[in-house]
Amino acid sequence: MEMEQIMNFLLQTERAPSASEDPAVLPIIGPVRVGKSTLIEHACDNQRVRNHFSQILRFSGDDLKDASLETLRDGGRIKHQNHGMGGGRTLIIIEVVLDIEESAWKILYSAARSCIVSGSKIIVASRSDKIASFGTTQPIRLQFFTQEAYWYFFKARTFGSTRVEDHPKLAAMAMDIAGLMNKCFMGAAIFTGLLKANFNLHFWSMALEFLRNIRQKNILLYGERFANGWQFEEPVYLRRAKKTSSECFAIFAIYQACSDDTEPEDLEMVSVQDLCFGSVRPQGNFKVHAWTSHLPPHYNYMFHCGIQRPERMVANMTRHK
Repeated sequence: MEMEQIMNFLLQTERAPSASEDPAVLPIIGPVRVGKSTLIEHACDNQRVRNHFSQILRFSGDDLKDASLETLRDGGRIKHQNHGMGGGRTLIIIEVVLDIEESAWKILYSAARSCIVSGSKIIVASRSDKIASFGTTQPIRLQFFTQEAYWYFFKARTFGSTRVEDHPKLAAMAMDIAGLMNKCFMGAAIFTGLLKANFNLHFWSMALEFLRNIRQKNILLYGERFANGWQFEEPVYLRRAKKTSSECFAIFAIYQACSDDTEPEDLEMVSVQDLCFGSVRPQGNFKVHAWTSHLPPHYNYMFHCGIQRPERMVANMTRHK
């Protein structure tokens, strides 16, 4: 349904391109990690969309700090470019975590109007409802799956063409793991990949216990406000599945990075499987590669982590009470 709305918005044309028509704006609003970026990536990867626009530009919140005409001309990331197609039309994608100041938006919109032809479109995505006022059409509001729909999605990604009925013990554990994901798309992307790559009772049992431990440890620290670790804004504490030491580690932030932005020193980053279930013992602060999107531009989803020793954990628990 949402994809159909996006496609209708992107492909609708009313007249031949000129330099006079204001660009149409579609706001996409939804909670963190509900799948806003993934939905937009699917739309941008559609061949009809790529034929309809000469170029597709993406801007993040960091790109918009000094909103100006130069921001649109020189900033952002080119997701697609083919000046032989699309009649000169441009699709601008703006993704921000929270708000765009109204003054900044007016500058950006005015700049867009002056430098792109009519028939060009803008998609602006955020978790904040305030961006609804920027739209020239009704916003798309994304919500998490129902638990039933989420289980169907989780099961399909985990088992693929394998008959679930042939593996009742794995199916039961998968359902428990899906419940601990709390309908989070990113959680499903990470753990369905791990489960599918390690299709055995021992690993799945270890994964289930690992996730239960995360919930128990952080409820002890934060109380019941730790309802969903995948959306939690404060550090999330984890104990490795193989308890080879008393150390825990904390996830301080989750972010996405284009694979082109990977620096040489990042090549030795820790995988999420090695960190949670392996014997790798990183030191200090470090990066964890959690998941890579299969859609262009193939974003890497990363955790910024650090080692936490027991005495530090106790101090943090005392502070948060």
